[in-house]
Amino acid sequence: MDLIIKSKQLSDAFTSMMKGYSDLEHYERSYDYYVHNKGGYVDLDVVNYYKSIDDDYEVDDWILQYQVDPGDHGKKFKLPILRYSEYHFRLLTSMLGESRFEELLGKWFTETYGWPVNSVTPEQD
Repeated sequence: MDLIIKSKQLSDAFTSMMKGYSDLEHYERSYDYYVHNKGGYVDLDVVNYYKSIDDDYEVDDWILQYQVDPGDHGKKFKLPILRYSEYHFRLLTSMLGESRFEELLGKWFTETYGWPVNSVTPEQD
Protein backbone atom coordinates (compact mmCIF):
# COMPACT_ATOMS: atom_id res chain seq x y z
CA MET A 1 0.00 0.00 0.00
CA ASP A 2 1.34 3.42 -0.95
CA LEU A 3 0.61 6.44 1.19
CA ILE A 4 0.84 10.07 0.23
CA ILE A 5 1.90 12.32 3.07
CA LYS A 6 2.14 16.04 2.55
CA SER A 7 5.21 17.91 3.82
CA LYS A 8 3.20 19.70 6.53
CA GLN A 9 1.77 16.39 7.77
CA LEU A 10 5.25 14.83 7.90
CA SER A 11 6.66 17.85 9.71
CA ASP A 12 3.82 17.79 12.25
CA ALA A 13 4.25 14.04 12.81
CA PHE A 14 8.01 14.49 13.26
CA THR A 15 7.48 17.30 15.78
CA SER A 16 5.13 15.03 17.71
CA MET A 17 7.67 12.17 17.69
CA MET A 18 10.37 14.56 18.94
CA LYS A 19 8.31 15.87 21.87
CA GLY A 20 10.50 13.94 24.35
CA TYR A 21 13.55 15.85 23.10
CA SER A 22 12.01 19.34 23.23
CA ASP A 23 13.34 20.29 26.66
CA LEU A 24 16.85 18.84 26.77
CA GLU A 25 19.37 20.38 29.13
CA HIS A 26 22.44 21.81 27.44
CA TYR A 27 25.98 22.45 28.52
CA GLU A 28 29.03 23.90 26.75
CA ARG A 29 31.79 21.36 26.48
CA SER A 30 35.37 21.64 25.29
CA TYR A 31 37.20 18.52 24.17
CA ASP A 32 40.98 18.34 23.98
CA TYR A 33 42.50 14.88 23.65
CA TYR A 34 45.41 13.13 21.98
CA VAL A 35 44.78 11.06 18.84
CA HIS A 36 47.64 8.70 17.95
CA ASN A 37 46.87 8.35 14.24
CA LYS A 38 46.82 12.16 13.86
CA GLY A 39 49.99 12.54 15.88
CA GLY A 40 48.63 15.33 18.03
CA TYR A 41 45.84 16.81 20.03
CA VAL A 42 42.29 17.28 18.77
CA ASP A 43 40.15 20.16 19.98
CA LEU A 44 36.44 20.79 19.68
CA ASP A 45 34.11 23.30 21.37
CA VAL A 46 30.43 22.34 21.30
CA VAL A 47 27.14 22.56 23.16
CA ASN A 48 25.90 19.12 24.21
CA TYR A 49 22.22 18.42 24.82
CA TYR A 50 21.39 15.85 27.51
CA LYS A 51 18.26 14.39 29.08
CA SER A 52 19.84 15.23 32.45
CA ILE A 53 23.13 17.06 32.89
CA ASP A 54 23.55 15.51 36.34
CA ASP A 55 23.14 11.95 35.04
CA ASP A 56 24.64 12.18 31.56
CA TYR A 57 27.47 14.74 31.75
CA GLU A 58 30.06 12.48 33.40
CA VAL A 59 29.58 9.62 30.92
CA ASP A 60 29.12 12.17 28.11
CA ASP A 61 25.89 10.54 26.91
CA TRP A 62 24.75 13.47 24.79
CA ILE A 63 21.74 13.24 22.50
CA LEU A 64 22.45 16.24 20.30
CA GLN A 65 25.66 18.19 19.83
CA TYR A 66 25.81 21.68 18.33
CA GLN A 67 29.05 23.07 16.89
CA VAL A 68 29.41 26.71 15.83
CA ASP A 69 33.19 27.25 15.94
CA PRO A 70 35.63 25.41 13.68
CA GLY A 71 37.48 22.59 15.35
CA ASP A 72 39.28 19.40 14.42
CA HIS A 73 35.96 17.63 13.77
CA GLY A 74 33.45 18.61 11.14
CA LYS A 75 35.81 20.27 8.68
CA LYS A 76 33.93 18.81 5.71
CA PHE A 77 30.61 20.33 6.87
CA LYS A 78 29.26 23.87 6.72
CA LEU A 79 28.94 25.42 10.20
CA PRO A 80 26.92 25.36 12.37
CA ILE A 81 26.75 21.59 12.62
CA LEU A 82 24.15 19.55 14.50
CA ARG A 83 25.27 16.02 15.36
CA TYR A 84 22.88 13.42 16.65
CA SER A 85 23.41 10.26 18.65
CA GLU A 86 22.66 7.37 16.32
CA TYR A 87 21.59 5.29 19.32
CA HIS A 88 18.77 7.65 20.30
CA PHE A 89 17.41 8.07 16.78
CA ARG A 90 17.94 4.69 15.12
CA LEU A 91 14.19 3.98 14.81
CA LEU A 92 13.48 7.35 13.18
CA THR A 93 16.43 7.09 10.79
CA SER A 94 15.38 3.61 9.71
CA MET A 95 11.76 4.69 9.30
CA LEU A 96 12.41 7.96 7.43
CA GLY A 97 15.79 7.29 5.84
CA GLU A 98 18.90 9.13 6.96
CA SER A 99 18.69 12.11 4.59
CA ARG A 100 14.98 12.81 5.28
CA PHE A 101 15.54 12.41 9.03
CA GLU A 102 18.49 14.82 8.98
CA GLU A 103 16.51 17.41 7.01
CA LEU A 104 13.60 17.22 9.47
CA LEU A 105 15.93 17.21 12.50
CA GLY A 106 17.72 20.37 11.39
CA LYS A 107 14.44 22.24 10.90
CA TRP A 108 13.01 20.91 14.16
CA PHE A 109 16.14 21.90 16.14
CA THR A 110 16.04 25.45 14.78
CA GLU A 111 12.34 25.79 15.57
CA THR A 112 12.68 24.21 19.03
CA TYR A 113 15.96 25.67 20.31
CA GLY A 114 16.28 28.78 18.12
CA TRP A 115 19.76 28.05 16.71
CA PRO A 116 20.45 27.91 12.97
CA VAL A 117 21.70 24.66 11.45
CA ASN A 118 23.55 24.29 8.16
CA SER A 119 24.69 20.67 8.44
CA VAL A 120 23.26 17.63 10.22
CA THR A 121 25.29 14.47 10.67
CA PRO A 122 25.51 11.37 12.86
CA GLU A 123 28.00 11.46 15.71
CA GLN A 124 30.90 10.08 13.68
CA ASP A 125 31.96 12.50 10.95
